Amino acid sequence: MNREEEKDATILRIRDLKEAARRNLPKTYADFHDEGAMDLIALHDNEEAYNRYKIRPHTLVNVENIDMSSEFLGSKVALPITVGPTGMQRLAHPDGELAVSRAAARKNLAMVLATHSTVGLEEVAMQGNGNPYSIHLLMLKDRALMANMIRRAEEAGYKAVFLSADCPRLGKRINEGREEFFGGDTDMQFGASIEWHTIIPWIRQITSLPLWIKGVSTVEDVELAIKHGVDGVLISNHGGR
Repeated sequence: MNREEEKDATILRIRDLKEAARRNLPKTYADFHDEGAMDLIALHDNEEAYNRYKIRPHTLVNVENIDMSSEFLGSKVALPITVGPTGMQRLAHPDGELAVSRAAARKNLAMVLATHSTVGLEEVAMQGNGNPYSIHLLMLKDRALMANMIRRAEEAGYKAVFLSADCPRLGKRINEGREEFFGGDTDMQFGASIEWHTIIPWIRQITSLPLWIKGVSTVEDVELAIKHGVDGVLISNHGGR
């Protein structure tokens, strides 16, 4: 059979990863990574939306040598796929974001580091082998904290800022509430009053890095992003969380 050798024969699908996590992680940690808000309707809708996309293959095409490389933020990457921002990764693995950074570097992939990283952004960048890494920035009440994170990211070589617009408030995650789990930094209180006409100019004053908006989910907001001169948008509803 013309198949590549599997690294781990027990992990072949995303579902296998989820089941392995359930077997090996404390329930509280597995719930944090795997579940969403309330009845998980938005989370399940996300999964079903992806499942509706189909690949339309062209037959009798030479596929012996395939180049899927692309350019992102001025750097060549192996695939037009970016490792997205996921917080609190040391709840799943002792190395947390360091392990993910090493994997991204090994595969020559871009990566966006979450605000709630359990490893310092400088350490993560040092494992990146020069790949185009970006910093994910939650909208916080403490503007000084946001500004400091942007400056640190610039100094560490990050290539862009991804401002998270899809989480002005945390969703009500039922299992986290029942188990009295809280995984965040108490200094990082979300800023729910931030608006287009104030936050974009403020960030532009602090940094010359490209600014993307993470959390756009309507055509109207894409148009607003263009109007306010952002450099890109990431379609997201915060994973239904």
